[in-house]
This record gives sequence, structure tokens and C-alpha cells, in this order.
Amino acid sequence: NSVVASIPTVSANKDPNLVTISKESQLLFGIRTQAVTKEQLISGLTVTAIVRTQSQNRAEVVSPISGRGKAIGKFTVGSYVKQGETLATVEQILSVTDVASLEATRVDLQGKTAEIQAQAIQALTRRNAAQIELERARKLYEAEAAPLKRVQEAELQLKLAEEELNATKLRANITEIGEKRVNPIKNFSLQAPISGVIVQNNFVSGSQIEAGKSLFTILNLDRVWIEAQVFEKDLAPITSAKRASFKVIAFPDKSFQIGEGTSNKLLTIGAVVDPERRTLPIIYEVANPENILRDGMSAQITIDTSQGREVISIPKSALVDDQGQKWVYVYAGGENFLKRIVTVGSEGETNIEIVSGLEIGERIVVDGLYQIRSGSSK
Repeated sequence: NSVVASIPTVSANKDPNLVTISKESQLLFGIRTQAVTKEQLISGLTVTAIVRTQSQNRAEVVSPISGRGKAIGKFTVGSYVKQGETLATVEQILSVTDVASLEATRVDLQGKTAEIQAQAIQALTRRNAAQIELERARKLYEAEAAPLKRVQEAELQLKLAEEELNATKLRANITEIGEKRVNPIKNFSLQAPISGVIVQNNFVSGSQIEAGKSLFTILNLDRVWIEAQVFEKDLAPITSAKRASFKVIAFPDKSFQIGEGTSNKLLTIGAVVDPERRTLPIIYEVANPENILRDGMSAQITIDTSQGREVISIPKSALVDDQGQKWVYVYAGGENFLKRIVTVGSEGETNIEIVSGLEIGERIVVDGLYQIRSGSSK
């Protein structure tokens, strides 16, 4: 019951362009056809580009002080951090001279705190006395034994006593806080200025940290730039182009679209032409939800200068190029395939324009070309 694949053969009518393959062999060889259609082909200028991180999405974490580093968590290269998240702390240890100066300040603040606390007790006593006097004046006034003026004077004295008490308490709190802050050891938190991925980690827990040294580098890759250099002669069609697409070497089978129907867009075209190369930069901003686009990746971008015109196009995989002559295999019905020479035009990422040689609706071979070519060459 085994199936023996028949070898593709040239038709008996001796037409060198006609190849016959049995239905069984077509299935076995994986020969697949596709209808010729008309579509918008993204074609035009293709240039090399590079993936860049947006300037505002790159941050360096540095310590403003020197001291001993202390890790907070296990943050390594590749770790995702949130804005404001503490990555580590730096413990600043002062010199002997600075410690002595701080100790003198602390003792002085302790003395001031005790003095102000005593003043606060006196102010509280005066406030309580003023409260008692006000209550007495009100009772005498109600009994018509004292004038209203005495009540008003008592109210004023109570108000002044309360203000004095509050001011004294505030001074006491300030000196107490100052005393607590006079500490020979100070800790400074290193926090992530933006959300993103740690791409560089120079922090070593327990080591001496120098002020101003970069300890962490964080990149936010949610949206990135695609930057290319284009010649000034191509500026006009690029400026009016509404679509583009690009690929990166790391993911050759994945195409990223720019323009209509996407959030990806042309960000800017440089204002200064390089005097030697006669080029200027062009930058696109694109979404990177999966974070597969990385800073510094090489890319190839095709800028659509065709103005969205619809053309007959076929997959590049369906085209045979033999020493400059290009042809396709057209399905002629049944077990027959016809080799047909075509003229090509603009080239896109995956498709190529057919200027002549094919009609809309005809079916061409897109898979299994090798087997058909083997038969036609016999």
C-alpha cells in the first residue's frame, strides 16, 4: 500500500514550459498554490536602521554621597523595577572630626530641649490659670458682680496663654527632631527614577561607594526609536510616505508595521544634513509591548514611497530567478503546471510586484518549487 511518488515530467506535446505531476505526488511533495491578487505593496526605500532607547526612558542611578553600600533585594541585570522602588542604600560614615562636631551639636540641642520643655511647663501653668480666671469672671458677670470688660480681658489673657503654649510646644518638637537627626551614620536610599529593566548593575553590597558613580542603568523599552540615515535626495518621498515596515536581524520572520492602523509613527526628520555623507537622520517611534526590541539592535526599514497604490504582487518565494530571467509556475489544471516568464517591479518585504505575465485569479505555485523545477529540467 506504499505510495511511490512519480517524477515530474515534461508534457508529451514537447512544450518545454509544461510540467505534469500526479495528484499523489503533489500531495507528497507539499506543492501548494495561491491565487494571484492585487494589494497595496509596501515598497520603496530600504535602509539600515538601529533600535534606540528614547532619551527620557534611560536613567542612571547614582549616589550623591560616599559610603558603604547595602543591598535591599536581589536586583540583577534583567530585573524589572518600578519607579520609586528602593534598589539599595548607602550608609555614610563620617570622620572622627565630623562625629565630634555632631556630638557637640547634639549636646547643645539636648540643653535647648530641656530649657524649652521647662518653658512649656510654665506656659501650661499660665494657660491653666487663665482658664480658671475666665471661668470665675463669667460667673461673676452672670451674677452681675463684675463688668463685661473683666470677662473680655480674661478671654484675651487665655488666648495669649494658649498661643504661648503652642509656640513653646512647636519649638520643643523642632529641637527634639533635630537632636534625633544628629547621627554619625546616615542612610541614603537609591531609588529607581523610572520603571524599566536593569541593563547594567555596578552595585556590590558591602563595598565602598563613591559619590557620583553610576550604580544601576535602567531602560524603559515600552516604546523605542528606530533611527536610520537617509540621503537628502530621498527626503521628499519620505516626508509624504504614510507607511513603513521594518525587521530586526534577531527576529527575521517578524515584521513590524508603522503608520496607518498602528500606534507607531514617524517622530522626526533631522534638520541638518551631514556635509560629507549628504545624509540626515530619520526617527520612528514604535511600541514594544513584548520588549523584544532591544537597545542597539540592527534593523532594516522599508519606507513606503509607492503612495499606497495597488499592484499585482506575489510572494517572493514563488519567484524563480535564473541568471536574471524570472518566472513562476502557473497551475494549468489537473496535473499540469506551466512555466511562465514574468516582469517584476517594486519589491516589498515579503512580496514583489508583477508588472506583466500574470493575471488576477490565476494560481501560482508558492511551495514545492524545487520538485517542479527538477521535473522541468529533465
